[in-house]
Amino acid sequence: MKEWIVTRTADSKIVYRYQAEAVVEWAGFEFATHTHAEVPAEPAPPAAPLEPIKITRRAFWGRLPKANLWAMQSILRSGAPSLLAGRLGIHQVLVSDGPFVDLRDADTISGIGDLMSENFPLTVTLDGVTLPLRLNHEQGAAVLSEQVAEREVYRG
Repeated sequence: MKEWIVTRTADSKIVYRYQAEAVVEWAGFEFATHTHAEVPAEPAPPAAPLEPIKITRRAFWGRLPKANLWAMQSILRSGAPSLLAGRLGIHQVLVSDGPFVDLRDADTISGIGDLMSENFPLTVTLDGVTLPLRLNHEQGAAVLSEQVAEREVYRG
């Protein structure tokens, strides 16, 4: 149900309020002599900030496909992580020594987004072995899934 304010046009005085689904004209409050204006709805309160979803670093690594994980770890161990260093978000997530990963953290989301980006290498060849590096959208969504198993929860 909407709320309406009736204002007399001669002196701009508010003379009546009513509730109806649509504007209504009646004797003494005709549209020719009165303005019927809808009262704007009160804005919704701002959404509460989302709580972080913290999983253990081991659980985070376990969410990545094994071949992709092995490729990323090999690049980092090689001493020349240039493929990942240029993608600051994923690089920070991969080399961070914190005890947990927050699935709602901007760096985590950006980093996984980098791994799914068309600009990210599809594969990497290390020691003559070609490994997948880029995640497809299903894999990225699985890594960031907010459905957390009990064994993944960080309890620090």
